[in-house]
Amino acid sequence: MKKVSKEKEISITYHLNNGLSIRKVADLCNVSKSLVSEIKLKIPNTQNLSLGGRTLKFILYLERYYIRIITNSNNISTREVAQKISTKFGISVNRMTISRALQKNGLKSNEK
Repeated sequence: MKKVSKEKEISITYHLNNGLSIRKVADLCNVSKSLVSEIKLKIPNTQNLSLGGRTLKFILYLERYYIRIITNSNNISTREVAQKISTKFGISVNRMTISRALQKNGLKSNEK
C-alpha cells in the first residue's frame, strides 16, 4: 500500500463511514480507488454496508411461499402464482421472475 498521510486516511475513513462509494471517495481525496479499497478493508464497520443496486423483488419468505404453492398444487402456472401473490401480499410480480426463482431452486415450471 502506498504511504498516505494520517489526515488523508482519516478523511477517507470519514467519507466511507458516511456511505460514499469508493469511486466518489477516491475523486474527493485525489487518491486511487485501490488505495481507498485497501483502507476500507481495514475499517471494521464498512465491510457489511450495502453495495447498492436494485432491491430484491422477493423476500425469502415470499420465495418459500410460492415454491410451496407450486410444489403442493397440481398444474398451477407461474401466472396464477403471480396473481395469488398479488392478491395476498399486494406485490405485483412478473411470471418470469417466478420462473427464474424456480430455476434457481432446482425446479422448473410446466408449460400448459
